[in-house]
Parts: sequence; C-alpha cells; structure tokens
Amino acid sequence: MLKTSKLIALLISAVFMVASAFGGITDKVGAMGDSLTDQGMFPETDYQNWVAQLVGADWNFGVDYQYNAAVSGATASSLLAQGQHTELASYQTNLAVFEIGGNDITMNLLSLSAPPADLDAFADQRIDDITTAVNTVAGTASNPTGTKMVLCTMPDVMLTPVGRGFFLPLSSPEMLAAEEYVSARINAGIKDLARERKFPVVDLDYMMNDVIGNINNPNEYVTIGGVDISLMGHGDTAPVPTDGFATDGFHPWTALQGLLSNMVIEAVNQGYAENLPFLSDQDILANAGVSNIPSGVSYFDVSEYVVVPEPTCLILLSMGGLVLIRKK
Repeated sequence: MLKTSKLIALLISAVFMVASAFGGITDKVGAMGDSLTDQGMFPETDYQNWVAQLVGADWNFGVDYQYNAAVSGATASSLLAQGQHTELASYQTNLAVFEIGGNDITMNLLSLSAPPADLDAFADQRIDDITTAVNTVAGTASNPTGTKMVLCTMPDVMLTPVGRGFFLPLSSPEMLAAEEYVSARINAGIKDLARERKFPVVDLDYMMNDVIGNINNPNEYVTIGGVDISLMGHGDTAPVPTDGFATDGFHPWTALQGLLSNMVIEAVNQGYAENLPFLSDQDILANAGVSNIPSGVSYFDVSEYVVVPEPTCLILLSMGGLVLIRKK
C-alpha cells in the first residue's frame, strides 16, 4: 500500500512538474526575425502586426516590446551579426518565436539562377545560421536553456502583390525554379530542426499558398468574420482596413497579421499543451479598424497551418499517471 501511495505521489508530482513548466508561458515572450515580426513598421499608421495583436491579448513582450529583438530588413545571416539571438537569449523568456528568410530570397533573387551546387550551399548556409540562432536562445538538445520556441517557415514572397507584380515579370523560368528550390530546401531544414528539437512550427509558406492561391491565378479575397480582405491590391497612399497588404505591396496588413497571431497561439496550444484563447475574427477586424463588423463571434481556422512534434515522454508519463489515478 505504501509503495502504491509513493508511486501515485510521484506521478502527481510529474503532472504538476509538467503543468509548472507549461504555466505562465505568455508571461514573458520574446521574438527575433525581420520586418514581419518588427512591430515598429509603419509608425505613422494604425498598423498592428502579429506581435502587437498578441500584446493586446495580454501576452508580455516586455515594456515597449523590449523582448522583441526583430529588425526590419534582417536576413538569416545579418540577424546573427546584429546579435538578435544573443539579445533574445539574455532575456531568458518562457517562449520565443523565430521568423526569418523572406529577405534572403528578395535580396538574392537575381543571383539565384546559379547551378544547383551553389543553390545547395546558399540554402545550407541559411539553415546553419537559423540553427545557430535557435541553439543560442533555446540551448542545444542536450543542454536546453528552458526557453520554449515556435519556429516559422519562410513565407513565399512571390505571392505578395509586389512579388506578383514586380519580381515575377522580371524573373526568368530558371530564376523562378531556383527560388522555389531554395525556399523548399530552407523550409525543409527549418522543419527538420523543429522536429529534432520538438518545437511546433507555424507554416507561413503553406498558409500563404493556401490562402492566396496559385501565383498565376491568385485568390482575390480571403473572408474573415464575414468581411472580404483584399489579397490583390493595396492602398496607393495609405492602406484601408480591408487591405491584405501595406502600401509597399510586400508586408501583410493588420487583418492578415491577425491570422498569424492565431497561428502562433495554435502552435503554442498544440505544441506545449496550453489552452490559450484565440483572437476572434471580430477582434482581428476591430484591430484592423474595420467598421460595421458583422455581429456574432467566429474564428478563422488556422489549425492546418501548424505542424507539431510528437508528445514528449514526460507529457505521456503525466497523462498515464492521471489515467492510473482515475482508475484507483
């Protein structure tokens, strides 16, 4: 009887240890990356990127976004030179979100028609840089820091209005094939790293291809909470609330950024056994400044845009312990 009591006590301790590890995950959140994550973009507007919208949902990124180390224009290599990874590591956040790669493509698009060996080297260097940044913030697999991470795949920049309207007409078939090859290789590397480290992944690449559609015949709108958000154009002088992109035709505007906020929430919920509330479609539309929002509460389903690792042994142990206790 005593041995059984001790076993139950140990299992309960394991459950609480898991709960403690997962508890308060949004109390201290950090990020690193490029302009998609840098909340300081477009300061003269009411723009809210995914970080700002999560702050509005009581996620703590520090005073004045202190824990967000993202810098507009960053690439996988310049992120290291800027010290984003060491800065973020110094904050010892509970959770860190990492998004990078779009600029690696746009800044090298004209030179990506090199032979495959050069393309492999280009992609491998980016994967190495991303791995260095992840290992600095989260530690290595054998010596983790305790910071949980969410990794993002590289978005398909060719699907943005400027990608379709500017880069696509200037690109030869060889350049487009090279861009697709490099992007796929880098994203595969990100997913492999996430699988190895058991980090959830926000699949920006899949999300953009699914929502925007084929590059030669893209969807005109995506509907959020009964409101059509334009995917084709953007304001010439200033975006309107229902624009999908900023005036530069490159950066997703507030409504699409709200979907990214929910993708991060989905990744944390699935990957770390949390039950964090999502932004409703109506929340996202209000953040975007949409007037006359249809009544009701709805949620755009982002679950298919998240990839999660297998449960850890500790989580399975705690779940087994709960079953055992119930049977007793």
